[in-house]
Amino acid sequence: MRSFSLTLSTLSLFVAAFFMPFSEACKVTFIIFVAAFALTRLVHLPRLTWRKPSRATLPLYLIIAFFLWVTITMFWTGNTDEGFHVLSKRLTILVVPLLALLRVPGERYDYNKVLFTLFLGVLVMSVLRFFISIPTNLDQDFEQLRLQWVWTYRGDFPNRWNMQLIHPTIMGVLQCYAIAALAYLKRPLFIKGKKSTALYYIFFAAVYALFLFLIYASLARMALIIFFAVSAIVVIVYLWNRHHRKIMFAAIALITIAGAAVLLNNPRMENFEWKKMQEFDPRYEQWRCGFMAISENNPIIGVGVGDGTDTFNAVHARPTFAKYFFDVESAHCIWIDGTLEFGIIGCLLLLAFFITNCLHFKRREQQIFMLTFTAIWILYTLTEPFLSRFAPIYIFCLTLLISFWMKEDSDTDKK
Repeated sequence: MRSFSLTLSTLSLFVAAFFMPFSEACKVTFIIFVAAFALTRLVHLPRLTWRKPSRATLPLYLIIAFFLWVTITMFWTGNTDEGFHVLSKRLTILVVPLLALLRVPGERYDYNKVLFTLFLGVLVMSVLRFFISIPTNLDQDFEQLRLQWVWTYRGDFPNRWNMQLIHPTIMGVLQCYAIAALAYLKRPLFIKGKKSTALYYIFFAAVYALFLFLIYASLARMALIIFFAVSAIVVIVYLWNRHHRKIMFAAIALITIAGAAVLLNNPRMENFEWKKMQEFDPRYEQWRCGFMAISENNPIIGVGVGDGTDTFNAVHARPTFAKYFFDVESAHCIWIDGTLEFGIIGCLLLLAFFITNCLHFKRREQQIFMLTFTAIWILYTLTEPFLSRFAPIYIFCLTLLISFWMKEDSDTDKK
């Protein structure tokens, strides 16, 4: 039973990760992932029990409470048709915590193997995405290749297989996940002697360099920031555990300088000026527009699910924003969009989930690992509306399950 459940879950993770480059396949891979996980429950249907609220299951209950609150906001939304459409997409996240709360007696997942398949899937699809992104005419310079990489997922450039690819920032987030997973997995999977240790460091350096190049080439600025933030966390943990405090501070300074240099040399930073942020990045005005919309409505309970876009657009249409805006329908920040749509109450429930998801781990490396995953998510949600796309919803569900399986493992160790 245990190996059967593990095989299905691990396979679903790998399959979904492998096919994630193709945006059209996101829905299909999410269904494969959920179906495989659900099957591990259903084959033991007569024996299933319900996990009661505890420190380990608190994040699951909080995410359920969050979506129940989002559903309740339908009662005061002004656009019920859009509200039902938005709910139909977002409520798919509820399937995962509900399935996780169904206990199969004696079941334990090897989350190390799950993380390794996730890393392997991201590595394979990164190489595959690079191959697909290269145009059939290879007589192009690197600048054209960068443009090709960014816009291929929208179908604006022809590529080898004429496929739409995943959004560059989401791809960068997955690569940051893979780096964090590889750093965490060093001890249980790689270290079996001095030679194995050396091979691991060489392998880690090669993967790190590959992902840095791919993220830089994709022009995803937030993904670059997240990548260097993860790099800093990995270096801090590594040097702190070896009591190299002075070297650690020097390494952090070096990473900060290197990160700033790489970011500022990104082609999308050519027009960067602090005094002209509106002209440099439309998000500056999107956030200002979002805050204005919040202040003019009910910030406690929000305008209701599905009504956020109409409310935002009403403010966006004003002459004060016309000069700097292109066609957008949100602030591109889950905390601003969320406060507008489902209020401070909903945002506090979501924040409580992220906080409690980092708690209740017995082993220190598990705590650090989940803190790293949470840091990736918090940074990503500052500039992206993750609840509106299937790819980040899928990644969010992975985070939820990996965290829960780690907590279950910690509970078993205590017993």
